[in-house]
Amino acid sequence: MIRDSAVARAFQKGGYRYVHVDSRSAPFDYSFTANQNIDCGRTYPIMEQLIRLSILSLFPQTFAYLDDEARRHTLKELAALPDIARFQTRSESRPVFVFAHILCPHEPFIFGAAGEPTSNSGARDGKRWTTATNNAYVEQAKYIQLQTLDTVKQIIAEGRKSGRRPIIIVQGDHGTHSTDYISRVNPDPALLQERFGILNAVLVPDDIKVKLTDDMVSVNTFRVILSSLFDVDLPSLPARQNYATYAHPFKLSDVTEQVKAFRQRQQVGVTRN
Repeated sequence: MIRDSAVARAFQKGGYRYVHVDSRSAPFDYSFTANQNIDCGRTYPIMEQLIRLSILSLFPQTFAYLDDEARRHTLKELAALPDIARFQTRSESRPVFVFAHILCPHEPFIFGAAGEPTSNSGARDGKRWTTATNNAYVEQAKYIQLQTLDTVKQIIAEGRKSGRRPIIIVQGDHGTHSTDYISRVNPDPALLQERFGILNAVLVPDDIKVKLTDDMVSVNTFRVILSSLFDVDLPSLPARQNYATYAHPFKLSDVTEQVKAFRQRQQVGVTRN
């Protein structure tokens, strides 16, 4: 479903060229239906796991190589986006839909706040991240935030040259998991709140902007945009949160009420303080 995306097909049907930027995470590394797949690296997480379980893990330079490759891949993905916009400005008459899944600030934490090389695989003290891991996440998040903002500015600048206003969606696929393991059948309620809280920032023309609300859940982002661009009927889906473990990814549990209850307790605590 990811490699043959309904959203991408909708854009192609609407006359768009689909460019897929490969991710370090399968199955986002390739699209069967893209008009163009952009390759950004050589080593992927499944390969990393095999290497870490092999005799190569006895050599410290193995982990340094994996971290270096992850850094190169992330930076190549970011650099590809304004490059596509430049090509669009100069050579492409058709509009283009670009999808890039960037595995950052996801662990391993390999960037410092200034982009310097660091290394933290996501160590825990019990079920929680250690203080060092928390700090490493914050530093990497600072760096990738600046890189993302710079990338967005470059895309907007290229759009001005061609007289086209880009639509840009910067959307997290999940929040962190510093408070508990996400593989537990009965996770800490704090984890659910943490995991389901994501960034969903959208740059759209004013006629679409008025249809977006602050409480809109991410599952409806593309539904609103596609409905507006192609004048199709895609009603919004209800705001629900479903949880699953890695061991049973399709065994979904509706945790919407748990997430709401935890959020309400937090809001009450903030008000009292």
